[in-house]
Parts: sequence; structure tokens; C-alpha cells
Amino acid sequence: MDIPIRILHLDDKYSDGSSVEMELERQQFPVSVRFVTRKSEFLDAITRRDFDVILSDYRMPEDFDGEDALQLARSLCPDIPFILLADALEEDEAIKALKNGAVDYVLKDDLRRLVPAIERALADCRKTRQILETEQKLHRANDKLQQAQKELTESLRALQARQGDEEKYRRVFETMAEPAAVFELVYDGSGAAIDCLFLDMNPPFERLVGAKKCEHLGKPASEFFGEVLHLDLFHRVAVTGQPGFYETYAPSFGKHVVISAVATGTRNVAAIFTDITERKEMEEALLRIQHRLSLTQEAGKLGVFDWDITTGQVVWTPELAKLFGFSVPGHRHTFEDWSRLIHPDDRVAVERTIRDWLLSDRNEERLEYQLVRPDGNVRW
Repeated sequence: MDIPIRILHLDDKYSDGSSVEMELERQQFPVSVRFVTRKSEFLDAITRRDFDVILSDYRMPEDFDGEDALQLARSLCPDIPFILLADALEEDEAIKALKNGAVDYVLKDDLRRLVPAIERALADCRKTRQILETEQKLHRANDKLQQAQKELTESLRALQARQGDEEKYRRVFETMAEPAAVFELVYDGSGAAIDCLFLDMNPPFERLVGAKKCEHLGKPASEFFGEVLHLDLFHRVAVTGQPGFYETYAPSFGKHVVISAVATGTRNVAAIFTDITERKEMEEALLRIQHRLSLTQEAGKLGVFDWDITTGQVVWTPELAKLFGFSVPGHRHTFEDWSRLIHPDDRVAVERTIRDWLLSDRNEERLEYQLVRPDGNVRW
């Protein structure tokens, strides 16, 4: 059974509220509607945040209209989609409200668009929340990795300072939260490192790789790992005495790890293996989300550009490059490159509007003009 979409509907006319509910029922859209008519009721509802979408009439006879409701909603619950219901004569004002944070508007005499508008707003909201949650998880994972590397450096410095005190070394090594092991490099007759032996491993390392300390000490690491992918790192650390880091995928135990190593002798290396599998999976998930958003932009024929006014450089998204008729996506251009594309009949007016806008205190501007693409076709 579908979970009803919780809708908060602000309108001073009960007849309009009934029309909305009848349309939702006609389209068999599962909803739960809370209808309010006054500012106090609206404020109480958005404070509780027990709804998924806000619908609001644009103009009401009292001193609290759709624009006021939008400002309140943007202040108290900016993540909740806000959709305006407007009469035909108010369409221009409703478009203005879109610039102030409303996600869509629906004309009261054409409520057939209401359900698609709600579904689209909720889908966009879910995508935005998913991206934010993924980015937050990535930040936490990176913080954890940086903390682990810091602990590695501090722990191994403590380990080196206490080489003569076996008991203190053992306490630090065994109680480390991160998986750690000590290796002795094995060289061939020409001095090339060909393998390394397990000299020690702590309990987290045993759990990470699925090994038992009693069965592997003194044995070559290649017998357990197969190819020792980090052997060059260990050799470089042992020779230079400088700490080193290496990120790799270990197929032998199915994990992405960062190996952080320090020299503990001329042939010995201590290393911490930080499991970054979750971070890698979140990065891949974020890339998939970004790819889906890119597909959404492409399907909707929406282009985005970033204009550095101080340098005149403009970076276009692939979708904008296609709209403008360029085959190289993401290509860098100058303001003049774009200006030359404007139809001669519109160029002076467009450039004047931009100059006036930059000198004004308006946050946004809307331009409509003809564009002459490189292939000679004219587009609006």
C-alpha cells in the first residue's frame, strides 16, 4: 500500500481546497491534506514539519498572501517543496515567486498539472537530499581516514621511541584501533626486494585480512596476499626512512585500503591498513547520482554556465554547449565568444541589460534573445 503524501494547503477559499482534493482523488494520488486558511494555522503547521509538500494560494484578501507564506517556509523549512496555486491573471507574479524559492506553480483552472508538479518536486527533493547525505558521509569518511593517518604517525613515532621497551611497544601495538602489522623485507642476490615476512600483527589486522597470527608469523606475505602489491612502498620506506602511503584494492580479502608505512629498522617496516571500502562505495554512489543529474539536465535541455566577471572566462556544461551548437563539451570560452552568438538585432539590448543588472542590487535577471549558432541556425 502506498504511503500517502502529506500536503499542507493554504487557501482562504474552502471551495479551492475542495477542488484540489477532488483533482488529487480523480488522479488516484495517495495524499493526506491539511487545509489551513490563516497565518497562525500555517505557522503552526510548518513549525511541526509533519508534511512533505506545501501548496499555497498566491493571493488572499488578508495581509498574508502566497509571497509571505513562501518567505516563512523558506526560513523555517527550506527543504520542503513549495508550489503556488495561481489564477491566470497572476501568472507573471507566480513566475516571479519561482525566483524567490518556489519550485513550481499551477493555474487553478488547469489542475491537471498538479499531480505531475508534486511528483517532480518530490523527486527533485529526494535527489538533493541524497546528494547532501552522500556528501556528508564522504566528509565523515575522509575525517576518519585523516584521523587514522594521524594516529598512525603518532603511534609509530611512539613505537620507534620505545623500541628498547618491549612491554610498552606491545601495549601500544596491541591496543591500536586500526589494523597494523610489521614486516621484514626479503631481497634477492641483486638487492631487489622480492617478498616480506610477517613479524607481527595486531588483532584488528587479523580480523581485516582473515589471518591468524599464530599461523603466519615468520611466513612470506606472498603466501597469503598472492602478489604483494605494496612491496615497492615498503622497500622505498625502508631505504629512505621516510613514511609512505599507498592506496590499493586487496583482492585477497576484498577491501580497498590505505597502507601507511614507516621504517622500524634497515629491513623492517611497520604498516597500518585503513579500510576505506565504505568511502570508495560512497564516492561511486555520488558519481552515479551526479551522472543521473547530468542525464536529467540533458533530457530537460537545461544548460548551466559559470562566468568569472573579473577574467571574462566562461565555463559551459555539456548541455549548454549542445544548445549553443558546439561539439566540445565543457569547453572554456570568453564573454565575447558568447556575445558574438547573439543575433545582431538583440545584441545591443542584451548587453545593455547585463550592464544595468550588474550595477543594480537585483540578485537575478531573465533574458530572452535570438541566438545564431555556428551552423547558422537561429534559436530563441
